Amino acid sequence: MNPVTILRLVQFTADFPALTGVSRARQLLAKLIEWSAGASPKGTLIIDFTDVGNASASFLRESILAFRDYARAYQPELFPVLANVTDDVREEFNTLDVTPSTPDAFAALIRREIPKWRKVVQDAKISME
Repeated sequence: MNPVTILRLVQFTADFPALTGVSRARQLLAKLIEWSAGASPKGTLIIDFTDVGNASASFLRESILAFRDYARAYQPELFPVLANVTDDVREEFNTLDVTPSTPDAFAALIRREIPKWRKVVQDAKISME
């Protein structure tokens, strides 16, 4: 059976006044890398967002997504997944250019993008020739 480790994100961010900004994100990334190097977790790593109400897109990109990339490169036996993500945090993730990993996720991305780009095309009066 695949081992599971639960990492409560608030344990690593309790001293942050807000989950915003690149400098705080890089501090979190350093903490996560230091933790993973010491704990040497294997299998599924559940990054639990319980009690995390908000986080900016830049913070998420430079910490959580950067940690995922680090794990892929240096700890390939570790599979980070997110849990208990609020709608506000999910919306911030959705603003990032993250490549969807499933057909359903890709379809959801297309559904979100069409209204935005439709407005751009209409406002610019772009037409097909």
